[in-house]
Amino acid sequence: MMMQTEAYGTTDVRQQIYAFLASLFLQEPTAERMEQNYLQLSLMLEEYGEEPLSMDNKSNVEELRQEYYDRFFVPMSGRYIPPYESVLRNYLTNGRKWGRLMGPEASHVQSCYDLFDFQPTRLDIFEPLKGITFPDHIGFELAFMAYLCMEELESVGRNEGLATKWRDRQEQFLAEHVNPWTDSFVAALTESGEGYYTKVGLIVFNWVADDMKYLRSNSTKVGEWS
Repeated sequence: MMMQTEAYGTTDVRQQIYAFLASLFLQEPTAERMEQNYLQLSLMLEEYGEEPLSMDNKSNVEELRQEYYDRFFVPMSGRYIPPYESVLRNYLTNGRKWGRLMGPEASHVQSCYDLFDFQPTRLDIFEPLKGITFPDHIGFELAFMAYLCMEELESVGRNEGLATKWRDRQEQFLAEHVNPWTDSFVAALTESGEGYYTKVGLIVFNWVADDMKYLRSNSTKVGEWS
């Protein structure tokens, strides 16, 4: 994946990165995905000056799958991190305390999805996630960013005004929802122990911060959601 600053303006690259990051949370680890994911993640870690994942000592797929369950599905695991904006948004400013599920942030996220008929359950995702009713899951929010990028791509060349509007929506959703809590997300992951998903969280935090800077530097005036 291209990660240099000048490539951030290429919406198809940005769409691919958001879709890739979303898939790491929305798809159960498998042997087929493992090799490619490790390579892409290592390249991204190197871009951010972090130590890349080692192909020699990587976890086997069963260990990685167990980490996936422990981190995001099993509250009694001792390593569980609720991957929801409304739970983690104020984690760093509220004494490392969880917020409540389905807070006002989650309600607004759902309204954004509804406005554009984005339905996470239609995605290619791990089956148990289809039963989750909380819209502000980290994977869903990243997938929505990929969706907004795709809508921009489909408008480029035939309706530049509409393409610009889709770019504005990306900036707005990133500013209002994704960017404000990825620092808390990676902090919570780090505090629960090192591992594959702590590295993934670090990449998400860095990517989102950089993309937020890019969008703001190329921004038009953002209005209400419409």
